[in-house]
Amino acid sequence: PRKIVLIGWSIGTGPATEMAKEHPDVGGLVLVSAYTSAPDMIKYIPGFWYVRLLPYRLLVHTRFDNLSKMNSVHVPVLLVAGSADGVGSSMATALFQKANEPKRIYVSPGAGHDNVWAINSDRLIAEISEFIQALP
Repeated sequence: PRKIVLIGWSIGTGPATEMAKEHPDVGGLVLVSAYTSAPDMIKYIPGFWYVRLLPYRLLVHTRFDNLSKMNSVHVPVLLVAGSADGVGSSMATALFQKANEPKRIYVSPGAGHDNVWAINSDRLIAEISEFIQALP
């Protein structure tokens, strides 16, 4: 299990965080364009303006509450966000502050939520590689 590194991107950061919490024997956790929780995301996504008119916090069954789980994750964590991701960069910072050591954060200059893998991709891959290489 120590050779397994969990990687989640966007909505996939919820299941990846849960897996890391439940399996502290994995090698590490990489969260790309992460969010604090599903209800928090609804507040920020412009296309979901109509959902905000409803009591969405009561309607969202799967909360993917990454923020409340971070202090229960006891594996090395790398958080990646794009500087142009209006949601992800601030949420990644909140997750980083709550994460246990060892932890790292990489903010990709100019990258957004959907293009974080395309903008500065060489540097992003290098950050992930360095993180994995440094794992015990």
